[in-house]
Amino acid sequence: MPEREPRMTIKDVARQAGVSPGSVSRVLNSADGVSPALRARVENAARRLGFELNIAAQAMRGFSTRTVSCHVSTIENPLVAEMVRAAEERLLAAGYIMIVHSTGYDEERELAALTSDRGRRVDGLISIAGPMTHERYQDTLARMEMPVVAVDRDFDWGDSICVDHAGGAAQAVRQLAGLGHRRIGLLTPSPGLVAARRRAKGYRAELDRLDLPLDESLIEMVERRADIPACMMRVLSRPEAPTALIVLSTWMLAQVLEYARESGLAIPQDLSLVTVGDSDLARFNSPGITAITWNLRHVGRSAAELLIERMEAHGAAPDAEPSAFRSFEVPTELVLRASCAPPRGTAEAAGAGRLQ
Repeated sequence: MPEREPRMTIKDVARQAGVSPGSVSRVLNSADGVSPALRARVENAARRLGFELNIAAQAMRGFSTRTVSCHVSTIENPLVAEMVRAAEERLLAAGYIMIVHSTGYDEERELAALTSDRGRRVDGLISIAGPMTHERYQDTLARMEMPVVAVDRDFDWGDSICVDHAGGAAQAVRQLAGLGHRRIGLLTPSPGLVAARRRAKGYRAELDRLDLPLDESLIEMVERRADIPACMMRVLSRPEAPTALIVLSTWMLAQVLEYARESGLAIPQDLSLVTVGDSDLARFNSPGITAITWNLRHVGRSAAELLIERMEAHGAAPDAEPSAFRSFEVPTELVLRASCAPPRGTAEAAGAGRLQ
């Protein structure tokens, strides 16, 4: 947990600005007659000390904005969008408005979102599945001392909900191994994402448990959509190419299917395929794609409910020590579809062919 800085007070700001605490209070309360020069002097002093004027003003007024912020790396991901919709519905029912910041995996945009949240005096924040390498964002958020719920992020200073991504990846490996696959490839996003790191861990652990070989050359870390064709070519052009592939991101699936089609690869005859998230593409592709999934709406609703409890407790007793943080894990399931079959040239494949 990031070490909290000593709490600054109005007196500290007044001392830094060379004015009286009463002058700082007048700036905080937007009192009539505050000169632009005095406001600038107080704001500059507060900025140097890292003192949040807007949050302080909110506390002084005992005022709740009934506004919540939600940070996501990309709203284009249909899995994220479903969680956000469920969280917003629950918050609206409780009388809160939710603002969504889509930060594009960019720490500067995350920090800008926090600056916006300060200005809006939001009551709480839900942070969904961003890179854990962004330490400035995490430290800044921790020091804001507002109720926070993290979804698939390793914060240890707020309530959290994590999906059992390791268990989901293990389910996929187990299913493919049961069909006779021994060389199972993996396409995964950057390990800076909690979900990606845990899925890769589950993949490795299940191969080890089943006494199957772990070939690191069959694992590709994908940073951008444009990199997928090159990654697929590297994996599939190996002398001992994989007979099955686990694609651990929704945004990768369309490019993987396009590459397979352009390369003349038949799914599942040439390559069995498992993806993450029961998206429209996974359901309606022909063949349908076997998917690791979980209850997205439950995650979104639960995140909102945890945050509402925290915000209401904080509003009732803002100076009280918060109760112990809570952490919940959401189970996954494997939805079986026609994208998985025994590999060519095996007894299992021959038997499957006779049954058709």
